[in-house]
Amino acid sequence: MNNYLSLSAHKKIFLFGMLSFVVAAVIGVLFFANGKVSAAASNQTVKATLNAPISLSDLASVVKLYGVKISEPHYIQGDIQGGYTVQSGKTIDNTVNNFRNAHTAFLATAIAKTEKDISEATDTETLQRLSVLRNQLITARSQTNTGGLKVDLIETDDEQSLDGLKRAGFIKNVLPKQSIGQKVSVKLQSALSYGVTKLIKIAEASYWHELWVPYAGGSDVNQSYTYQTFYFNNISSYGSADTYEHETQVYDKNFANYAGYWSSNMPSAYYDTPFSDSIDNFTIGTFTGASLQTYTQYYTYMSLSAGSASSATVRIKGQKGHRYPSWCYSTWCVFADATTESMATFTAPTGLSWTY
Repeated sequence: MNNYLSLSAHKKIFLFGMLSFVVAAVIGVLFFANGKVSAAASNQTVKATLNAPISLSDLASVVKLYGVKISEPHYIQGDIQGGYTVQSGKTIDNTVNNFRNAHTAFLATAIAKTEKDISEATDTETLQRLSVLRNQLITARSQTNTGGLKVDLIETDDEQSLDGLKRAGFIKNVLPKQSIGQKVSVKLQSALSYGVTKLIKIAEASYWHELWVPYAGGSDVNQSYTYQTFYFNNISSYGSADTYEHETQVYDKNFANYAGYWSSNMPSAYYDTPFSDSIDNFTIGTFTGASLQTYTQYYTYMSLSAGSASSATVRIKGQKGHRYPSWCYSTWCVFADATTESMATFTAPTGLSWTY
């Protein structure tokens, strides 16, 4: 593990330990004072599953009508999933407009790149696999164009703000954030097995690297987005509580900033919030590394907004970790165990293919 990521892991461990101590102390005081824990003490980040997917326009309306405080709305379109991190100071109207535009931009980018790979495919199997992805993306675009992007889940740090939605019958169930990962994972078990163009044949014998690491992929980083693809040829090192994070490290914080939208087809995917990072580390992970499939193209996508620097050094890295406690599905419960050296190093803006 490099020094930067080791320090980051230590920060998480320290913070988790301090939070655990504070929470335990508060619960202890409340218990002895009242004989029970108050409802306020049990407040936590939750995800609410909606009874039916709701359009972004309707979401904005009910948020304003019922005073819901949303930190992140989520969508699921087949094997494609993603969300939008609500930006501080933005109204709900700004949020849904930005979410809608970012999703449209993602689909356009992903479809164009997949069709380019199809045009370069040299064998029938690769062509068939790439066609699966293209069809998934085109279906998602059609659904978005005809019915609009629809939200399946909403995440909030204020569960009480959901009371109005509950009474109005919008919400199917509310679960702590740490419990939702397995439910999403079940829905995404049929992971896409689409094309690897020339990469599988080039890198299939590349077993010298760490067993848990992707062996090949592609990277495209500019001031509008980061789009990563990658493939595993061995996942035997992943246990039931193990995680994987795919990192795009940008070594100039003036190059670009996270613009709120993320997407991935990894099972139980999550956006990893940077905490006291000295560089921009645009990261999406999976809570369930053991659910990954070999020789399947996975992707991560994050929207970016341009900064003042026109270029920056980029390193693509992978990180294996674990959830502790094992039942917890929250980024604050993910701890790093090992990190790769740079799987690809280049100067953005650019795109390239790599093997590791």
